This record gives sequence, structure tokens and C-alpha cells, in this order.
Amino acid sequence: MKLNTLKAALENGQTVLGTMVGRLNSPDIVPILADIPFDFFVVETEHTAQNPETVYELIAAGRRFGIPPLVRPPGHGYEYLCRPLDWGARGLLVPRVETPEQVREILRCTKYPPRGVRGASLGKAMLDFEPLPAAGEELLELIEQQTIIICMVESRRALSNLEEMAAVPGLDALLIGPFDLTTNLGISGQMEHPLLKDAIKRVAEVCQDNRIAAGIHIASKEGILDAAEAGMRCLMFSNPGELLAGSGGEQVRTIREKLKDAGCKLAE
Repeated sequence: MKLNTLKAALENGQTVLGTMVGRLNSPDIVPILADIPFDFFVVETEHTAQNPETVYELIAAGRRFGIPPLVRPPGHGYEYLCRPLDWGARGLLVPRVETPEQVREILRCTKYPPRGVRGASLGKAMLDFEPLPAAGEELLELIEQQTIIICMVESRRALSNLEEMAAVPGLDALLIGPFDLTTNLGISGQMEHPLLKDAIKRVAEVCQDNRIAAGIHIASKEGILDAAEAGMRCLMFSNPGELLAGSGGEQVRTIREKLKDAGCKLAE
């Protein structure tokens, strides 16, 4: 089983850049994400319709192409947390986490006995399609060590419990969902609002104090750079659909202008 490069990078104090895979969800997108390059991607299942087979195929493609696949589950229930891990997800980005008790329960569900209650299942993708590298407890401990658990900060209540959440042993990172957080704070979608900027700074500081990573998922380059300047290291930028419409659209518009300048008569 290969090293989880995402977890290793964060543990070594490095900054990583990922993205979210939602409606544009063909496994063919995965090698493109690896080539861009992104350091990881998250399969979105909280808000986007995804069938289990597609989620598995995206995870398997991530393992094959060496870009760590994570999953954002729709909730905190055991079945939401452990199924994608059994399919080979390198970790989870868990939404709507607001208390240290919830963090502890999420970790309990995703760890094997005696540390938790996760059922043992050894799928091919989980092992990178390689032969078993170990047996019994040693293998399960290796899988557990290579799994990354990130909890999302999306509410005023989460901010009020930030220090206690960050201090729970075994948590790897806290990541802000800015649209949900601004909505909960009464400033929906205002990405330049001082309340959001203060939250970014505070999450970064609390995570640094507890020696875990802080992060954010945001759609603007300026927002990513501001978050990094504030001390965040687990950064998520946009999604493949927006990237295609943005950079790809800009290139096509430039080409069309060049064709016009060259005297071509373009279709309306």
C-alpha cells in the first residue's frame, strides 16, 4: 500500500492544493487533475447526486494515478463515513461538524478496534491493487495511519467550539466551508467580509496551536492566497466545471478574437 502523500505533506508542514469533484464526475477527469497538478481531490456527495459506483470509480482512479482521493459524505453516520474508506478513499472531509463530541464520534467510527468501531474490509483499491503488505492488526493499523480526517467549520457554533474541536487527538485538519459559514453568520456569500477574514485567521491560529492543518475551499485565486498568508495549508480551489468554464472559456474567447482579427467570418 502506497504512502498517503496528502497526509504526509500536511504532517511535514507543507501546503497542499486540491479541488472538489461534483457534477463533472467522470473518472477520466482524475488524470487531468493529477497533471494540472492538484495534490488531492474530494468527491462531493453531500450536495451532489452521486451513485456509489461512480464514487468508487473516482476513488480507484485517484489511487491508480497517485492523487489522493477524499470523499465529503452527506452526514456523520457510520455508514456515510466508513463505506468510502472501505472503497479506498484516502480520507474524509466531514461537513457540519460543530462540537468536540462530534469530532470524537467521527474518529471512533473511522478507527478499527480497539480504538474505534470500524469494520474490517480489505478492498483492492484500498490496497492500491497490490498484494497484501501485512496481515491482521499490523495491516489495519497501517491503513488507519494512512487515513486523513478533516472536519469542516461551517457555523457560528463551530467557531465557538473551535479550540476544543482542534484539540481532539487524531484529527488531522479543520477546513472552512466559506459559503455555509457566511450564510450562518448572516453575511451569505460575502467572501471579503471582515467576519469571514477574522474566522480564517482564527481557525489558522487555533490549528497551528494544536499542530494540525487549517484549510478552506474557495473559488477565487485571491481567496486562496489570502488564506495561505493567514497560515492555512490545506487549500481547495474551485471545481473542474468552473475551471473548464473559466480558463477554458478565456482561451476560447481569445482564439475567437484572434480569428476575427485575422479576417475569419465566425459563426454567430
